[in-house]
Amino acid sequence: MKEEVKRIREDLLAMRDEPYRQFSLPLIPVLEPERMIGIRAPKLKAYGKGLKGTAAAEDFLRDLPHKYHEENCLHACLINSMKAFGPCLEELQRFLPYVDNWAVSDSISPKVFEQHREELLPVIRKWMESPEPYTVRVAVKLLMDFYLGSAFREEHLDWVASIRSEEYYVNMMVAWYLATALAKQYRPAVSVLEERRLPVWTHNMTIRKARESFRINKTQKEYLNSLKAEPLSEKAILRLLKGEGKAVTVLPLTDSTNRLAKEAAWKGAPHGTVILAEEQTAGRGRRGRSFYSPTGRGLYLSFVLRTREPLTEGQLLTVYAAVAVRRALEAVLAAANSDAAGGGRQSREAAACKGGQAQNSAAPAIKWVNDIYLGDRKVCGILTELIDPCTAVLGIGINVSGSDADFPEDIRGKAGSLTGTRSEEGISRNALAAAVIREVLAWQGGAFPETTLEEYRRHSFLLGREVEFERNGQWFTGTAASINDSGNLLVELASGETMALSSGEVSVRQRKELL
Repeated sequence: MKEEVKRIREDLLAMRDEPYRQFSLPLIPVLEPERMIGIRAPKLKAYGKGLKGTAAAEDFLRDLPHKYHEENCLHACLINSMKAFGPCLEELQRFLPYVDNWAVSDSISPKVFEQHREELLPVIRKWMESPEPYTVRVAVKLLMDFYLGSAFREEHLDWVASIRSEEYYVNMMVAWYLATALAKQYRPAVSVLEERRLPVWTHNMTIRKARESFRINKTQKEYLNSLKAEPLSEKAILRLLKGEGKAVTVLPLTDSTNRLAKEAAWKGAPHGTVILAEEQTAGRGRRGRSFYSPTGRGLYLSFVLRTREPLTEGQLLTVYAAVAVRRALEAVLAAANSDAAGGGRQSREAAACKGGQAQNSAAPAIKWVNDIYLGDRKVCGILTELIDPCTAVLGIGINVSGSDADFPEDIRGKAGSLTGTRSEEGISRNALAAAVIREVLAWQGGAFPETTLEEYRRHSFLLGREVEFERNGQWFTGTAASINDSGNLLVELASGETMALSSGEVSVRQRKELL
């Protein structure tokens, strides 16, 4: 270490303010206590102002990594004071890997960047994709500092809304940016909330911070408050199950709940283990298809199920699951309708967890073998995967809210949601989760209830309809006549022949319309 750098450290240590240090330590919990000196920000900035442009400052900037937090703060201060864009950006690029807390990241805002927004923008975009949380935080902070005025573009909102991280300080920065955007660019920014494009925690934190702002008017705040989302909650689900649930885990983000459930099964997780996620990045359906799983709009959960005897008829588990989920959906929809007529949220949640045969103007129906429909739209998919003869993973994905425009083009007009709009309209996802868990886990791993197939047939909307299907490259047309005791669909052909179809070998379509 050069003598000038040693002198700077000695100067900083001489400015120690122990009461301020004790006050500051809890505010930066990721920082080791021995790394904080305790220097008030105005004093540190004044010291940096006197140091800028000197040979000592050049030596200090080259001396990475620093030992103390305040040395990092001083480094940021010196970067902020640089007058030339190129050297400033280069020095910031070199410094970013050493930024390790929010206090340092949030102090970075070089004034020279304001005159070079176009050159800086692609760099910010690249930083947003970094695996380093504080690099992402710096990127969003710079976007907030320099691009919410005349340089604002709506695509900036898309960039920020697409950030997915488990890091608290990244998600808090996203919420801070969007709350500030609501104050400066209200109309485009509020659409991010209306379209539910953020993880639920970040969505609600954005609303909370926006409502604290003096730059957002009362009417806007009231509307923002109406957009609050209900987060999935282990505590709420278990409360609604009243002790009937087993191991319930809720995650903000995962690639696939089925993958996690399979891993849990391999590690010995007991029957009834349930994993839920607010969002899936690689949700899967039958035959390798993807399952669209956007944040906060659906219910995505997987069960570990263990049987007392080998599952000789694996398809019957899917049949049972379809019956169980259909019951839960019927109860939840009936409860939501009751609430709309004046029942209230508490009675809605209670009713949704009782099950039973509620009536609904758009009653859920089963499309053989593993989908649930409301009217002509698929709202739920079910995927059963056998781990071993006595263990299965059951994955269920339900679209709770979302309009046609919210679905990808390839499933638009085919997929639907329980509400048909971007609003949950009285449907509690926690109550829905509890209702589904209750119905599925009514089966304890033995024989399936005798009424399962009868109920499945009664609520199938294929029976009696003309269908077409493919087998071995050849298309056939016939009438869906029945479902046998193995869960196979029996189709009567025009020739009088009856063919038994299993889900693993065909795709069933209603004529002229994909189901």
